[in-house]
This record gives sequence, C-alpha cells and structure tokens, in this order.
Amino acid sequence: MNGLLQDVIYGLRVMRKSPGATALAVVTLALGIGANTAIFSNVNALLLRPFAFPDLDRVTVVYETVPKQDANDVKAAPANFRDWIEQNKTFDHLAAVHGWDANLTGEGVAERVEGYQVTADFFSLLSIAPQLGRQIGSADFEHGTAPVVVLGHGFWQRHLGGDPNIVGRSLLLNGKKFEVIGVASQDLDFPVGAETWTPLDLGSAIGTDRVNHYLQVIGRVKSGSSISQAQADLQAIADRLGQQLPNTNAGHGIRVVSLVADLTFGTRQFVLVLMGAAVFVLLLACVNVANLQFARISGRQKEMAVRIGLGASRWQLVRQLLVESVLLALAGAGGGILLAQWGMKILRSSLPPFIMAHVPGLKHLEIDSRVLWFTLAIALLSGILAGLTPALRFSSSELSDVLKENSRSVSSGSGAGRLRSFLVVSQVALALVLLVGAGLMVTGFRNLLTVEMGFDRTRVLTFHIALPGEKYQNDDQIRAYYDRVIQEVQSLPGVESAACVTSLPSGWSWNWTEYTAEGRPPTSASERPSAISQIVTPDFFGTLRIPLLQGRFLTATDKEGALPVVVISERMARDIGPGKILWVNTSS
Repeated sequence: MNGLLQDVIYGLRVMRKSPGATALAVVTLALGIGANTAIFSNVNALLLRPFAFPDLDRVTVVYETVPKQDANDVKAAPANFRDWIEQNKTFDHLAAVHGWDANLTGEGVAERVEGYQVTADFFSLLSIAPQLGRQIGSADFEHGTAPVVVLGHGFWQRHLGGDPNIVGRSLLLNGKKFEVIGVASQDLDFPVGAETWTPLDLGSAIGTDRVNHYLQVIGRVKSGSSISQAQADLQAIADRLGQQLPNTNAGHGIRVVSLVADLTFGTRQFVLVLMGAAVFVLLLACVNVANLQFARISGRQKEMAVRIGLGASRWQLVRQLLVESVLLALAGAGGGILLAQWGMKILRSSLPPFIMAHVPGLKHLEIDSRVLWFTLAIALLSGILAGLTPALRFSSSELSDVLKENSRSVSSGSGAGRLRSFLVVSQVALALVLLVGAGLMVTGFRNLLTVEMGFDRTRVLTFHIALPGEKYQNDDQIRAYYDRVIQEVQSLPGVESAACVTSLPSGWSWNWTEYTAEGRPPTSASERPSAISQIVTPDFFGTLRIPLLQGRFLTATDKEGALPVVVISERMARDIGPGKILWVNTSS
C-alpha cells in the first residue's frame, strides 16, 4: 500500500511537471467522458426510464389494428374496451384515456387546460401515490356523484400557487364546477403534458359504441405473464368479436406494445445513433491520450532504465505508469461530469416549456448514481487502456540498449514506430467515422427542413380552440362561433388569410372515412376502401398555398344543404379514376 501511495504522489509530481501535456490529456478525456455521460443520461431518461412508474416494463399500450387500412395503431371503441376488461385473463388492470380540452374560467383570464378523462383503474394501474388528497376511483362513477378533478403537480404550482388547501375547492372547467379531490405526484406525467384528470364514464349508450374509436387504452400485465401472452389473449377476444359482429369488428386485430417502446418510437434510433457517436468520441479520446502517454514515456526511457538498474522490477514500472494514466483518467472523469452537468443544464434551460412537458423523460433529465458509477468505470478503463500498451512496451526495453542509445534513436525504434503509426491511423480512422456520421446527420436534418410537404409553412401561425359542450350544444352554434373567429382573425393587422381545420397538416389525425367510387363493384364492409379525411373552411387551401391540379377548391357556397363536395389528393384521384362520384360512409 505504501508503494502504491508513493506511485500516486510521484504521478502527481510528474503531472505538475508537465502542465501543458497534462491539461491536454485531461481536456481530451473530459470531452469524451462528458459526451458519454450526457448521452447515456439522456438514454436512461428518454429511452429506458421515461416514467417513474413501478414495474414500468409491465405497463403496456393496447391498439386495435385494421390491416385492410394498413393501420396498426387504431384507438379502441368503448364497447370493445369493455369486452377486453370483462374477458381478459392476463392483465391486472386495463384503463382508458381520452383527451379532454377544457377552458379554466371564473378567476382572471380564461386559460386552456390540457386535460384527460380516465376510467376508474387508471391511477391504480400507474401506482403513483398522490401529492395531496386522493385519486379518482370507482366511487366517482356512481350515479349522482358530483364532478371531480385531480390536478397535475405542475398545473397546481403554476396556476394555483401550490396552495396546500386546494383539496375540496371547486374549479370552473368548460363552465361546469369540478371539485378538486387531489393533486398528483410530480412523478405522474402520463399522458405527457396532462394538467388535469377527470372521470371518463363509459356507461349507458356510450358503452355500446363499436364504431367510434377514440380511447387510448393502457394495461398492466400480470406478474408472470408476458406482453406476447397478453396480445394473444386480447387477439382471441377480438377474433370472437369479429365473428359475432362482422359489421363493426370484422378484420380487426390487436397490438400490445410496452408503454416505453410506444412513446419512444421514432426517437429511439436517433438517440442510439448519438450514443454510438459518443462511444466513438470516447475511443478517439482514449487513443489520443494513449498517443500522448506514448510520447511522454518515450522521453523517460533512460529514467526507467536507471530505476531498473537500481533494482526496480518491471511490475513496479508498469504500476507507476498505469497509476499516472489512471490519475489522468480520474481528472478527465471529473471534468467530464462537470461538462455533462453543464451541458444538460443548458439543454433544459434552452428547451421550450411545451417540449419539456410533452417529451417523456425530459422532466427528470439528470445524472443519476448509476450513470455516475458507469462514468467512473469508463474513466478507469480508459486510463488503463491508455497507459497499458506504452507501459508494457517501454518497461521491457533492454537496459544496456537504452543506456547506449540516445533518446532520439530510442523513441524512433522500429517497434515504437509501428505502435505510434498504429495509434495515428486509429485516430484518423475514428475521426473519419465521426465526420462522415456528422455529415450524414446534418444532411438528414437539412432534408427534413427542406422536404416538400405539399403546402407552404412560412409565416403560418396556429392555435387550438376548445369549445365547452355545455354552451355550444349544436352544429349551428359551433359553426357560428368559428365563423366569428375567422372574421376577427382576418381583420387583424398583418393577417392575409385565416382558416379552420380539424387537425394540423403536420399531424393529421387518423380519421378514416370509408368510401365507394362510382362504377366500382360493391364490396363488403371489411373490403371497402377508406381514406384519411379532414373538415376545413374554404380559405384553408389558400392559407397554406396548396396548389390546385384540377377542378376547384371549396367555396362559401359549399355549405349545409348544398350538394356535398370533396377535394381529394392526387394519389386518391389516380386510384379512383377521373370524374367519379364518391359515396361516403358518414357514420364512420
């Protein structure tokens, strides 16, 4: 132990003796280790543990599938969901979620609240205790029960000042009073961006609906059951429903996927690419430091020869050189952790609040203990790898040869030259891989930003409106409201045109509408073609500057009572042929 302590003290003296080389090695390792620490922290927060739910690997999302429409993520119909609950054998809990846009009024300026309606098992499924009060349960669905609401932790702090006495008070949501029964834990952030949760009652007529698919279903698989077994269980139920109810359920399947895999789909590949790039950066840093160590040890061959002549063993020399490399690695690890913390702090502060609230895992993006220990292990390993080869190479030099030759000839021997050439080639190869990868990524981002989407995105602003059902109960009232909105927006200075659409072009909702083209032979319900449809106001095409290929766009005369018309895409026009009349199944 005394010998190791002496090696550490001597290593610190050697590092202080050459501050330039030491600083270069430490900074190089800090960049590599810092990049890996930050990336692996992102992977842990965004891909592995985006939610703090117990047994997260057992929490799943359940979709219906319609192969004829090439649709694999269709939301559930209420009656189908009810049958899944009653007949399944592999889930502890199944719960349904439905988005609910609410307007908070009563005090100050009205605000839009991102709310969700949930069934009775929702909070039991996620197993997160509330911050205050209680959560929604089966008692809140009994007939005659007053409307209740559970507040999100962030909403409670931002909009209500973190009032500890909020439980029992009432909030006016969409013109209706809701009693606050609890405040959710900060760890409960599902669905992402949720600010309130209210009961979703699927009783009476709604519970028999198999046509409208709007329920997001999540489930917790029983301990001992797998996701594949859960899918087979629900698929058997879907097959029975397809035989019993061919008009609504024929050809429908089931897809069960883990919650993490479902929410990280599309981002997983990107983050994994970044992780691979970070590993290459660390390898490049290790090779660079090994080359620096090689050069430093080359100049100390006579010193080592003298120490061997004084009785030092080869192991003692190797240990000394490895201690110096590990000290550099630990210093680089410390700098790398600081760089990672600094970088993640900048990332969190630079991201818009909307992104922070709607990307799973960003809320608790930090370096946890597992990543910290992993980083220290990488630091030690990189130090050993960076110092082992040159230490073994130069500690094995013959004493007489070293003492006879001058430093230049010793450092430029054939063996040393080959090793240094190998390190240089490795550096160039790793750097080339990183440069090519970075170039491809930049090209990909540029293509994403410049890809032609069929409409002009420049100088287009959007906003969302949620109308309370208690006030706007029929189509005439809703239509009159949106007409007033468009007129007032168009009268604002700087506004060229305004329009309304059921969902934005960048995220078309999966509103499938079945149709039959004139002259086509009749088909069964399971084989009838369908297309994604949107309801728009006449100025929609002009606002987005969508080009017209044939015919005309919608006008103000295309209203209720007039001949129904539709504008279709070029692809659909090719499929059905020119001049055809479409018979649309409006019930779907």
